[in-house]
Amino acid sequence: MYIIKNAYKSIVRAKGRNILIFILVFLIAVSACVALSVRGSAEAAKETAYNSLSITAQISANRQGIMGSFGSGERPQEGEFDPESMMGKLSQALTLEEMTHYAGSEYVDGFYYTGSIGFNAPEDFTFYENTSGGFGSFGGMMGGGMMGGRNSADLTVIGYSSHDAMTTFISGENVIYEGNVFEQDSSDGSCIISYELALLNDLAVGDSFTIINPQKEDQVYTVTICGTFLNESSEAYANTVFMSYASLNAMVEDTIANAEEVENGRGGTTSTALRSTVSGTYVFSNAERYEEFLTDVEVLGLDTEAYAVSSTDLNQYEKSVVPLESLSKFTMIFFIVVLLIGGGILVIFNMFTVRERKYEIGVLAAIGMKKGTVALQFLTETFLVTLLAVVIGTGIGATVSQPVGDYLLQEQVASVETTTTTMNENFGGGFQGGGFPGGGNRFQNIGNLSGNEVEYLDSLNTTTDASVLLSLMAISILLTLIASSVGMISVLRYEPLKILSER
Repeated sequence: MYIIKNAYKSIVRAKGRNILIFILVFLIAVSACVALSVRGSAEAAKETAYNSLSITAQISANRQGIMGSFGSGERPQEGEFDPESMMGKLSQALTLEEMTHYAGSEYVDGFYYTGSIGFNAPEDFTFYENTSGGFGSFGGMMGGGMMGGRNSADLTVIGYSSHDAMTTFISGENVIYEGNVFEQDSSDGSCIISYELALLNDLAVGDSFTIINPQKEDQVYTVTICGTFLNESSEAYANTVFMSYASLNAMVEDTIANAEEVENGRGGTTSTALRSTVSGTYVFSNAERYEEFLTDVEVLGLDTEAYAVSSTDLNQYEKSVVPLESLSKFTMIFFIVVLLIGGGILVIFNMFTVRERKYEIGVLAAIGMKKGTVALQFLTETFLVTLLAVVIGTGIGATVSQPVGDYLLQEQVASVETTTTTMNENFGGGFQGGGFPGGGNRFQNIGNLSGNEVEYLDSLNTTTDASVLLSLMAISILLTLIASSVGMISVLRYEPLKILSER
C-alpha cells in the first residue's frame, strides 16, 4: 500500500510526463483493440462460413494423375508416351452404377445426377440461331437473325434425376414462364422447353412434338410440353429441352434395344444406339463430412490416380474469403508495427525520465528505501498509468472497431475486384484461367474472371470478446515491463551517495 500511495503521489506531481505516457499508451490500446477485434471477427467469419457451407462435389478424371510425368515438367522418352491412351483416360467417366456406389458412403447426405444427349427434330422445326450460324440474343434474332439451317443433334435434351439437380432453376438463372415443371419420377416424356423454341414453333403447354435419333432417323420419340422456361440474361439454353432422367433413359434404352450398325462415312461402322453423358453430384451438409468423404471414397474402391473428387463450392468459398484473409493479415501486421513502435518510444521516453529523476532515486535510497522497492515504485507508476490508458483505450477501440472493420473490409473487397477487372481487361475480357496441369490456376484466389460473379464475404460482426480483453491486459503488462525496464536497471545500477555528491 505504501508503494501504491507513493506511486500515486509521484504521478500527480509529474502530470505532464504521465499525460504523455497516457496518450501514447491510449493510442496503442485503441489501435491494438481495433486490430485484434477486426482480425478475430474476420477469422470467426471465415470459420462460420466454412462450417455452415453446404457442399456439392463431383468425381471426375484426375488430369494431373493421368498426365503423370507431364505434371512434374518431365518429358517422356520416345516410345513411352501413347497419346490415344492418355486422351482416352482423360475423357473417362464413372458409370451411373459406380457413382451410385460411392453415393452409399455414410458421409453423403444427398446424391443426384443428370444425363445429356443430342437429338434432332423434324425438318419443319425452327431452331434458335443468329445470322452467323450460332446462338444470338433473342432480340437480335427477331430483328433479322432467323433460323433455318440444321446441324446434327440440334436439340440438347437434359434429363434430371430429381428437382434438386435442376440447379439453374434453383439459382434463378432459369425460371418457369408458363405451365409447370415435370414430375421428377415421370417417364412419360413430359418436358419443358425454352420460351424461344415455343414462340418460334407456335407451341404451347399441352402440345407435343417429336425428336429424332441423329444416328437413325426412323427412331422418333414424342415428347409433351408441360411448361416453358425463360432466361433473360443468356441464350445458352435456347435450344435445350429439360425432362426427367427416367424419360430420357427410356428413350436411350429403346435406341440400345433397336440398335443397328451403320456406316460412319470413314470406312467403318458405328452403332445407332445413343449413350447419355451422365454427371453425378454428391451433397454434403458441411465441409467436415466432405473431408471425411475424401478418405472414405478410397475405402470404397475409387482409383484416386485415375479419378479425383472436387468441389466448386469450396473453390467459391476460398475466393469469397480472399478479402477477409487480406484484412486479417493487414490487421496483424498493423498490430505488430504499433506494438514495436509504441514500445520503442516508451523505452526512449523512460530513459530520459530516469535521468530527470536521478536525484529522486538518490534521496529515496539515502533515507533507507531499498533499490528493489524504488524499482517497484517506478514499475507501479508506469503500470497504473498504462492500465488506465488501456482500459479507456479498450472502450474507445471496441466502439470504433465495427465501422473501422466495415470500412477496411470494403476497401479489401474493392481492391480484389479492381485486380480482377484489370486482369480481365488485360486479356480483352476473356481471361478464364485454368491453364495448369490438373486444372489449377495460379490466379484462382482472386476471383472468377470468366464472367461468373464471386460473392465475397463483405460484412463483419466485430466484437471485443474475452480473448481480445485478455490480449489487451497482456499488452498492458508487456508495455509496463518494456517501459520500466530501463528505469529499473538504472535504479539498481545507481549508487545513492554518488548521486547526491554529484548533485
